Amino acid sequence: MKKTILYLCAFSIAGFISAQDLAMVTSHADEPASLSSVSNRNYVENSILNIKRVKEMQFKVASFNVKNLSIYTPNEPATYQVSFNTEENNVTARYNHNGELLKSKEKYINIRLPLEVSSKLSKAYPNWFFSETVCTVQYDKNSGTVVKYKIILEKKGKKKTVSLTI
Repeated sequence: MKKTILYLCAFSIAGFISAQDLAMVTSHADEPASLSSVSNRNYVENSILNIKRVKEMQFKVASFNVKNLSIYTPNEPATYQVSFNTEENNVTARYNHNGELLKSKEKYINIRLPLEVSSKLSKAYPNWFFSETVCTVQYDKNSGTVVKYKIILEKKGKKKTVSLTI
């Protein structure tokens, strides 16, 4: 019994320490009407993906306020990692103590490919159809944005995976 209590105390303390910089957001709240009130608006304005659900997710990330987190400590500088999840979207964002977005890793499943990408693939792989698309976006405040696509093509029971970096 003593060992069980000791283990529970140890795990509670370890969980409290590691939870300092983690949070999960699954909010479906309406977004503000304009970007002018968003502190990280450059992140959204410089996005190269013009897809509605990507823009909506990026808007949530850009407008998130770390000071509203229960684990926010006003007297101790820290970084905060926050996850934003929906059924087919996942964004993990890292903010500094002032709420500035430092990095993000985004994953979007089955989004529409940009016209130029789908046209090139259709010409390169005639009679193949797009079975699945996965788009990953890596944003870094200092080095910019990298967008990668993984497309699974199918034709007569055969599958082929094509990866592109934009």
